[in-house]
Amino acid sequence: MEDVIENGKLANKNSFRSYMFFWSGQLFSLFGSMVVYFVIIWWITEKTQSPVYLAIGSFLFIICQVIFMPIAGVLADRLNRKVIIVVADSLQAVTTLLLLVLFQMNLANVWTVLIFIGVRSVFQAFHLPAVNSIIPAMVPKENLSRINGINFLFTGVVQIIAPLTGATLMILFPINTILWVDVITFFIALI
Repeated sequence: MEDVIENGKLANKNSFRSYMFFWSGQLFSLFGSMVVYFVIIWWITEKTQSPVYLAIGSFLFIICQVIFMPIAGVLADRLNRKVIIVVADSLQAVTTLLLLVLFQMNLANVWTVLIFIGVRSVFQAFHLPAVNSIIPAMVPKENLSRINGINFLFTGVVQIIAPLTGATLMILFPINTILWVDVITFFIALI
C-alpha cells in the first residue's frame, strides 16, 4: 500500500482514494435522485393543479424517512453497511425502472407516483445511515471533520444544481426519459 505523510501523520493514500471513489459515486447517485424527485413533484403539480397532492407527496417522502430511519440506523450499526448501501441503491433503481415502465405504457397516475415517492423514501431511509456510518471507517479520525464539511458542502451544491438540471431536462425530454437519469446514476454509484 502506498502511504503518505499528512499533517505530520502517516495516512494510507489508497484508503483516501477509496473513500473519494465511494463518495463521488454516492454524490452522483444523490444528484440523479434529486433530479428525479424534482421532476416527479413537478409532474404531480402539473397533472393535478392541486397543492394538496404536492403536500401529500412531500409528506410521504418525509414521514417514510421519519418512521424508517431509526430502524435503519440500528441496522446500519449491526449489519454490513456496504451490503445495505448496495441493496438500498439497487432497490431504488428497480423502483425507478418500474415507474419508468408505467410511464412508458401510459399507466402511471398520481397515486402510483405517490406510492413511488413513499417506497423510494423508505429505501433512502436505509441508505443514508449506512453511508454516514461508513465514513468514519474509511477516513482517518483527524480528517473526519474536514471530510464531513466537504460532504455537506457538496451535498448542498447538488441540492442546488439538481432542481435546475431537472427543470432543464423537463423542457427537453419526456418524464420517462428523465427517469433514466436516476437509474443510470444508481448503477454508476454501485460500481
